[in-house]
Amino acid sequence: MDPETRELRALEAEVAALQRECSMLSKPWEKTSGARKSFQKFPQSDSEGWKSWRDLKSQLAHLKSEVSFLSKLTGINIRNYSKTEDITNNEVTEKDTKKILQRHRLSGNCSMVTFQLEFQVLEIETKEKSSSVITDLSIIMEPTEYSELSEFASRAEEKRDLLMFFRSLHFFVEWYEYRKNTFKHFKEKYPDSVHLSEGTCSHCMEIHSARQPGPGAGQEQGHRNCSSEFPKTARSTWN
Repeated sequence: MDPETRELRALEAEVAALQRECSMLSKPWEKTSGARKSFQKFPQSDSEGWKSWRDLKSQLAHLKSEVSFLSKLTGINIRNYSKTEDITNNEVTEKDTKKILQRHRLSGNCSMVTFQLEFQVLEIETKEKSSSVITDLSIIMEPTEYSELSEFASRAEEKRDLLMFFRSLHFFVEWYEYRKNTFKHFKEKYPDSVHLSEGTCSHCMEIHSARQPGPGAGQEQGHRNCSSEFPKTARSTWN
C-alpha cells in the first residue's frame, strides 16, 4: 500500500472516530448539526473507484479539513493511528460467513490529557447482513492523578465502549477548565482567605475565615465564644 493510501485510510478512521464522538455531544453543540451533516454527506472513498490522482488529492484534502473541523469542535486531537486486519473464512460451521478481526491503535490528546487506545473490532459478514462489535479495549492516559477520569476510563474498558470514553473525556476537560477558572477567580479576589494547595489546578479550595475583633472587650470576647462553635477552615470540593 502506497504512503498516500495509508494516510488516507488513517484519516478516514480519525474522521469516523471523531464523528461518533461528535454525535454524542449534548445540546450546546446542536447548532453545528448542519455543518456535521454536510460532512456526512460526502461519499466514502473507494480506492478502486478513483479515476485519477487528482481525485485522490481532492479526497485527501477534504478528509484533512474534516478532521480539523471535528478536532476543533470536540477538542480531541488524534495524532497517530494504525490498523491491521485478519480475515478468516469459517466454512465448516458457518458457511458463507466471513469474519474480519481489525486491530486498531491510536493516540492523541484532549487539552492536557493524553491517551493511547488499543481495541479490536470483529466484523461478521454474511449474504444477508453484516455486523461489528468491539471485542477488546485498552486505555492508557497521562497524567494519572485525575481519579475521576481514571474511573471513567475503567468503566469504558469494562463496557468496551469507545463513545463513553470520548464523551467522558470531553466533558471532564470542559468542567476541569470551569473549576480551574473558578478557583482562580476566588483566589485573586480573596487572596488572604482562599488557599489552593496545588494552585488553580487543585482538586479542592480551602477558605480560611479571618477573625475581626470588635471595638470593645465585651464584643471581642463574644466573638471568640461564637467563633469556637464553627470550623476555622471551610473546604470546598468540586468534582
